[in-house]
Amino acid sequence: MAVGKRDLSQGLPYLQKATRARKKMKLLSANLVDKAGKALFAASLVVEAGGLNVRLHSEPESKNRDSRME
Repeated sequence: MAVGKRDLSQGLPYLQKATRARKKMKLLSANLVDKAGKALFAASLVVEAGGLNVRLHSEPESKNRDSRME
């Protein structure tokens, strides 16, 4: 699942805790970084589907690629 504004409405700690509880659910974000510039989630993921390896990639919602979280 790609992280969007609605996903963050409850706050980043809530979202991180919720994904830890669901080990199969993977979050992707190409533009969410912390204050130090470190990515909060992976930008892409490779999964197997029908015997093929498929890469899933998140795209930013807006042109602003610098979405820093506090």
